[in-house]
Amino acid sequence: MFDGKKIYKDSNIGSRIRSTREHLRYTQEGLGKLVGVNTQHISDIERGESGFTVAKLMRFCEILNISADYILFGKESAFDGSPLLAAIKKLDDKERDVTHEMIELYLKKLK
Repeated sequence: MFDGKKIYKDSNIGSRIRSTREHLRYTQEGLGKLVGVNTQHISDIERGESGFTVAKLMRFCEILNISADYILFGKESAFDGSPLLAAIKKLDDKERDVTHEMIELYLKKLK
């Protein structure tokens, strides 16, 4: 039962968080520090053994740069349909990493 404080436990939610964390090369410990929970809690969430508050959901979205729709339902948000994002999604991991580095350098140069 939803008590207003915790999101229900769900291994699908946990697996989406885990796969995004791994794709971004965060450790459970590193993500936990950024979200404000301990490593064990991240592990429990990823296995569907524990839930989290809406405030933590917002932190996951912010840190992992994904939508709540994706975390909760596995669906992309409407804004994810941009041509640029569609092109990036077609890249392999190495190409995506290079693109990410180039964008970071570009943004750094703008500052």
